[in-house]
Amino acid sequence: IRSIGNWAALIHPDDRDQMLYYFTNEIAGKLALFDKEYRIIRDNDKAERWVHGLGKLELDERNQPISMRGTILDITERKQAEEQLADSEAELRALFASMQDVVLVIDREGVYRKIAPTNPGLLYKPPEELLGKNLRDVFPAEQAEAFLQATRQTLESGQTAQIEYELNIEGRPLWFSASISPMDADKTVWVAHNITERKQAEEALQKSESSLLAVLQSTADGILAVGPENEVLYANERFVEMWRIPQAVMASQDDSVLIQHVLDQLSNPQSFTNKIQELYKSKEESFDILDFKDGRVFERLSRPLLHEAEPRGR
Repeated sequence: IRSIGNWAALIHPDDRDQMLYYFTNEIAGKLALFDKEYRIIRDNDKAERWVHGLGKLELDERNQPISMRGTILDITERKQAEEQLADSEAELRALFASMQDVVLVIDREGVYRKIAPTNPGLLYKPPEELLGKNLRDVFPAEQAEAFLQATRQTLESGQTAQIEYELNIEGRPLWFSASISPMDADKTVWVAHNITERKQAEEALQKSESSLLAVLQSTADGILAVGPENEVLYANERFVEMWRIPQAVMASQDDSVLIQHVLDQLSNPQSFTNKIQELYKSKEESFDILDFKDGRVFERLSRPLLHEAEPRGR
């Protein structure tokens, strides 16, 4: 390049003003070394290229610049790689920002190696207080050993493991379901999902079921629920007592076994059997009277168990 004008003509239009200002003020004005990365438009094919210019002004006896000697190195491939890496990192950051799960890397000894910037509010402690720390330094002994055992079992088996655990975070009891996968021979990746709402729903359902069972057990009526495959879904104690069914028979959980046991007690066993077969195919409610050989008389009310309007037992 024989002149500043020739050099400036090669510079990408978007970089030209900046580079001329740099040359005028830093290089010519302060006699600094030229060290800059910038874009040019290559003369022979008009391709945009990135270059790294290095150079030094040569001065005359009056300390005035007369020329510059240096090199211009094509760094386009490096710049493209840097841009691709920056794009990948941006995509990864966006992915992490959208994730609600906790993502950790924990090694065989139980040391936190990496913590992804996903959901710091669900961490037991701030990331800076966990990185490089051992599980034993963070959690109570029993919980730390459970986590360490899960980590080592995953590394030994080479298979992904699933565990559920509870942590108290900022005064809130939270439940997590963690997937632990081997990363390499000595490190595992933990992906922990907050399942507190599910656990709370399960607990509420369990309490509701317990209350319902208590009501069903306390009623004076015998109650039996049978599924579509003649399996006994539920029988309260009053039902067992009224029908005089031994526990060994109840243990079969098979309605056909129960029926065979009670037939000898009934005045009209064939009518009883026919009615049961009829009821199991019906969507209707039924009420009838059952007479026993010993003089007992039962009222029987039967309703279908429906799923999407189809009978699934009674």
